[in-house]
Amino acid sequence: MRTLILGKNQIVNSENSRFRYNFQPNILIKNMSVAVASLIIPYAWRSVSTRFNNNTFQIIYNGITYTLTLPSGTYSVSDINKYIQYWCIQNSLLYCISSTGQFVYYIELIDNATTYSYEIRCYPTTAPAGATTYGVFNGFCPQFVVPSTNNFGKIIGVNAGTYPSISTQATNYVKSSDFAPSPSPINQIFVNTSLVNNKHLQSSSNNVIWSFTPSNTNFGENIQINPSEFGFIKCSDNNIAYIDVWLTDQDNMTLELLDPNSVIMLLLKEN
Repeated sequence: MRTLILGKNQIVNSENSRFRYNFQPNILIKNMSVAVASLIIPYAWRSVSTRFNNNTFQIIYNGITYTLTLPSGTYSVSDINKYIQYWCIQNSLLYCISSTGQFVYYIELIDNATTYSYEIRCYPTTAPAGATTYGVFNGFCPQFVVPSTNNFGKIIGVNAGTYPSISTQATNYVKSSDFAPSPSPINQIFVNTSLVNNKHLQSSSNNVIWSFTPSNTNFGENIQINPSEFGFIKCSDNNIAYIDVWLTDQDNMTLELLDPNSVIMLLLKEN
């Protein structure tokens, strides 16, 4: 049995997710199988970016449509709400500071854990007594626009539309998710290798030898996989100069890792 370890020094793409193990001289792969022995991969990929077409939405207020673009990154709904608040302050719109110094915002995104949904909340722009206001206050709610031209709605689980639908909403407005929110478009990671070509595999790639999810791991931490049993897959017979190993998501898109400090250990055995 032969052990192959691939890490930072074997990375061959700018996304930090493709590795190449070179042989000198070539080796003959015949009647052999390969399995993942262990892997350590940083949970360090963006879930919101132009790559996924899910980073923009709009706010309409007082007849003006504003487009908000989230910087590429990984966001909770709380993070998106903080960005909205930051945008309000930067543009002097849709907030006030109460007489006691409290910041009050008139549009927000809230996580409702009880109903497993997110909520768009919009409030009429009326200021408490003694408050300092920013922007025009007309007594109506701002409107939150989920575009039909991108995937932002998947993040918060809301169908494309304008909420509330009328610009003269004068009472508090709440819109809950229409379907289960999906804060990240990446739900599963596949380990692929040039050693195999499984034409009968029910996957978007014929080169998959392992898959896993980042569940129970916080963003920025390491995902550690140590299979209790090795799932050996037959290699294609060939005389090779190198082995490629690469990581993709469930849609066969190359994983874009911000951190290059991955370690993948493979086992090669004769059948």
